[in-house]
Order: sequence, then structure tokens, then C-alpha cells
Amino acid sequence: MRRFELRCNARLIHNVGHHFGRTASLGMGLFALAVATVGVPAAAFGVPPDFVSPSPQQPETPATTTGTGSGATTANAAGPVFDSSGISLLGLVTYADFGGGSPGADIWGYVSPAGREYAIMGLVTTVAFVEVTDPVNPQIIAQIAGPTSTWRDIKTHGEYCYVVIDGSGLGMQIIDMSLIDSGIVTLASTSLLGGSFFSAHNIAYNPDSGYAYLSGADINGGATALDLTDPLNPQIAGMWTGNYLHDVQVITYTTGPYAGQEILFGFGAGSGVFIVDFTDKLNPTTLDSATYPGLSYCHQGWVSQDRQYLFVSDELDEFGGDVPTTTTYVFDIQDLTNVQHVASFTSGTPATDHNLFVLGNFLFEANYHSGLRIFDVSDPLNAQQAGYFDTYPENDSVGFNGMWGVYPFLPSGNVICSDRTRGLFILDVSAVTGGAGIPTVSQWGTVSLTLLLLTAGTVMFGVRRRALRAA
Repeated sequence: MRRFELRCNARLIHNVGHHFGRTASLGMGLFALAVATVGVPAAAFGVPPDFVSPSPQQPETPATTTGTGSGATTANAAGPVFDSSGISLLGLVTYADFGGGSPGADIWGYVSPAGREYAIMGLVTTVAFVEVTDPVNPQIIAQIAGPTSTWRDIKTHGEYCYVVIDGSGLGMQIIDMSLIDSGIVTLASTSLLGGSFFSAHNIAYNPDSGYAYLSGADINGGATALDLTDPLNPQIAGMWTGNYLHDVQVITYTTGPYAGQEILFGFGAGSGVFIVDFTDKLNPTTLDSATYPGLSYCHQGWVSQDRQYLFVSDELDEFGGDVPTTTTYVFDIQDLTNVQHVASFTSGTPATDHNLFVLGNFLFEANYHSGLRIFDVSDPLNAQQAGYFDTYPENDSVGFNGMWGVYPFLPSGNVICSDRTRGLFILDVSAVTGGAGIPTVSQWGTVSLTLLLLTAGTVMFGVRRRALRAA
């Protein structure tokens, strides 16, 4: 494998590939897993049943190209050319470096008590932990094995990482990261929540309350609040069953008319957006629901810094021809009982959009075939594209290869992205954002990701830190 020291002066904005076509292989044991492939109907999880999963793609030789910062690129024979504007490519960990695992799934980040930064990326059979403190020399720390699945979503609570794997039937993995700086990551537990839970599409975490939230779970399909007081033994605290929720964000208001209330923003596929008051876990209350023109598959969203607006992605509106170009929807949420769609904006490409997050005045959106797109949302009603990095140079059409996820909350300001086709990208976006101080994720609330719970046992791959060097 290669040690990559990739540098580009170009703007990145990229989307990461996602879900559709539900094949799960159940993995059991420690390092050796017996694999049995099990087909799970997509409709059982709220995913359009006619959607076909894209076939895995082999990793390609990583690029060492350099963007000019104006959208132009300079080709290099070593690999593909990534069109970009304002974003620099610092590092790339390919699927060959991971030893396989294509196509990847979602991504999250973790900062150890010592301040070292890590990317946590879902692969097709494992969850990979990669130190990115030195972004041009990423180090693969470990991989925790599990069943084969298109979907893996991750959240962290203290020194623990929670992973749900949609369609797995094995519950939720709880991974101990307390020794990650020493190169050790272990599977501490697999939770079935008392035997009633086996699979979820996403998991979210509200750092202000300490509760995690499952969405699209086989328990109820809606939202399930988890008490993490005992981090190795989560307990069901309450449920909302009003509609299937594909993803959620949960925040606790600290000021204004909703101060002290824990509010869930749910993204309900063909039913649109749901606002739920989860302050009383045993009696969650629906405050409002809303739709928008072109609604096809309301996928995911994130609240603005001032908590006045909600930004929403629809994964199938471009795919179904409801809109001609990648479209993000803006809702006014100042009155949570009267949520209104007030604006939309686009990158101008026809690519399918996926996950998005807001940090300060910038929105970071992963779009499958057009990569990372960064928008200036200081005026939410007039958002402007500020930069991009296209990780899928083949085309900008609809489809589900390319970027799946993006995580912009590392203290360094570097952005990590998971790409179904090429692997883990580490990007410098300071030319776009101005290098302003990056708040911790706890200041911005929760994001939902797909997360699976695995069988008991500690499975640890690559405990030894591996430099990426030529084989």
C-alpha cells in the first residue's frame, strides 16, 4: 500500500453513496466469520422496493492531481482527475488500503481526550478506525468485523462508538475506544435491547441530553430513545410510532420559547418532515409535519446554527425526475407547530444528493456523483455554492456511486468524507470556510446515521497501526 501525501488547492464538496438493495450477511464469531447471505425486502425498512443496489466497484489508483482553485484541474497519470474549487485533498485511504470493504457506507468522527482525531467509516463488512491527526499520513488503527451490509451508521458517546447495521438481524455494536491512542479498539458488547431489537437504519445522538435515538428500526420503524446512563447496556426510554423515519436529528433548545425541550426532527421518506417533542420520553408528542414540492424520499436533514431553519435532502427527487438538478429544501422552524417550506437551492448538477450537515454559516452536502458541495447559508433563503470537490469524475448524473457521507466537525477544521467508489477522503476546506474556529459537534446537536448492532465477541482487525506505504 502507498503512503499518500496528496495536496490540492481546490474546493471540495462531495456526497457519499448510500442505501438501497438490502442484502445482509450475518457474521458470527471473532476473526473468522461464517457468512450466510440473507435477502431482506427493502419495503420492510421503508426503502422504495424497486430500488436496486449499485454493484460494488473496485478501488482505483488514487489521484495526485492538484486543482487550481478555480474549478480547473491538472491531470496526473497516477489516477483520476478530481474537479474541484476551493478545497484541497490532503489524504486518501483506498479500499485496497483497507484490504477490501467496497462499497463504503457512512462516516463519523472522534477526538480522543489527548486531542487526536479519528475517522470512523462503515465498510461493507467492517467498521474502520483511521487516525487522521496527520491528514497527509492517515493511519489505519483497527477494523471491527460484522455482517455484510450496504448500510452501517455510527455515533459516539464518550469513549464508546455505537454502530447499527441495517438488515443485519444482530442488534447494535458497542465499541470501546478508550485505548484508541494506543492502537487498540475492541468490540465491548452487542446489544439487542432486551431481545426486542435486531436492526435499525440509523442512529442519532443528542450530546445535550445523553440520549441516543434509533430510526427505521425493526422495533417500530419510527424513533426509539435510548438511555445511555450505562453505556454498555442501553435501555429503551421511549418510542414514537407515528411514521417510518429514515433519519433524525435531535437537539435540546437552551433559549427561546422552546428552552429545555428536546426536539426530534424526523425525515419520513415519502411522508416528509416530522417535528416531535421528545422531552417526555414516555409520551413523545407530534408538534407538526410538513411536505414540499417534489417530495419523493425525504432522506435526512440538519438544523441551522441559530435553530431558525431546517435544511432537508431528498434522495430520490432527482432520480425520479421530480426536479432537474440536485435540490436542497429549506424550512422555517421558528414556530415548531407551523413549519413552512420557504426556499430551495441547487448545485446545478443532476446528481443524487445524500447526507448534509451545517456548521456555522456553511452547509456541507455529500452528493453521490458530484461529491462534496459546500454552500454559504448565512442567508438561508438565498444559499450560494461556495466550493466543491467532485470525488466521482466519471459523471454528475443521478446514481448511487461516489460520496455517501461527510463529517465537518473535527476541531482541526479538516473534513472527512466516505466515498462508495474510492474510499476515505480527507479534505482541507479552509479556503472556503475562512478557517474559522470549528465548534465541537456537541454544540450542533445530533445527526442520524445508519448503525448496526453485531453479535457478541470482540473482533479487532489491524490493532497494529499501519502506515499506508507501497506494497
